[in-house]
Amino acid sequence: MHRVLLARDHTMRAADYALPDVFATVTLAIRPGGTGEISYAQGGTRKSAAARSDSGEPVALGAEVVVTHFENGIALVRPWQRPEAGL
Repeated sequence: MHRVLLARDHTMRAADYALPDVFATVTLAIRPGGTGEISYAQGGTRKSAAARSDSGEPVALGAEVVVTHFENGIALVRPWQRPEAGL
């Protein structure tokens, strides 16, 4: 029974569920000084959260962002820039 029930069991690590430095996609545009929504993958599932820009600037729908920190249940994000090719 141990082989069947616990074969895929693994220890949960806090680092796997921490939001800072998680990459996400904006699913509801963030208006200037307003709140939008992001979607991200964590723990093998797709999740969503309310989000604000950490600079107060707008963030367009579909933009790739990085979560800088979580405050009162809202993720603060900044746009993520892809590294230039050849660097």
